[in-house]
Amino acid sequence: DKSGRIFKITYRGGDKSEPVKTPTSEAIARLKPAALVPLLSHSNHLVRELAERALVNAGPSAVKPLSRVAVKGDAFAAANAIWTLTRMDSIAATEAMAGALKHSDARVRAHALRQLRQATGQSLGGTVGVSSSLIRTPRLGREALIKLVTPMLHDPDAEVRVEAALCLDTPTAVGPALLGARDVTPDRRLRYQIGFELARHGDAASLKQLWQRDDVEAKRVALIAMENARYENTPLAGVANDLAVQD
Repeated sequence: DKSGRIFKITYRGGDKSEPVKTPTSEAIARLKPAALVPLLSHSNHLVRELAERALVNAGPSAVKPLSRVAVKGDAFAAANAIWTLTRMDSIAATEAMAGALKHSDARVRAHALRQLRQATGQSLGGTVGVSSSLIRTPRLGREALIKLVTPMLHDPDAEVRVEAALCLDTPTAVGPALLGARDVTPDRRLRYQIGFELARHGDAASLKQLWQRDDVEAKRVALIAMENARYENTPLAGVANDLAVQD
């Protein structure tokens, strides 16, 4: 405790991996967009950040190479490409971002849906008309967004379905879509989220339908929705109170 200790950790395994080459900030600043996009999957966070900044500053010339990564790159690179397109804050970048809805990784598709939702001026909390700090001006109309996400309501991945549901514009559309997502997910965390989102954005008919099911898990999600509706005093708070009294 008085003298302190110095420890050195030394690798003693088999073949040593090759050291990762880290380009300097000056070298990154000189690169063209086509050479910058591979850096979006670099293991060094600073390299990725500098590459994103350079791509944003490159403007329209960076949209096409970013679009290719968002559609066909590995999941990590595709996610960073989506972030970069979001930061570019342009109509062309938003259109390129929509291509990520075809990515093979469900996490990328869900991420793209969240960012497209922000591109309409809707915050991640779901309040229409409240702009995100990343989106200064809406770059996508609500009707265009709904057209994009409608096929995603039948995506094989439940999280993608949830994000697609939250892109819809009325409680009577959001509620059934959230129930459809609940029916295909075994994930407890996602079921909790569905209950939470149903309380904030769903409709009374969907909440009642969920509560009346014989499925124990369905009732749990309904209870989550009811508790959140009452806690946040959402439009479903009265329905939640009535269902609790009836039970």
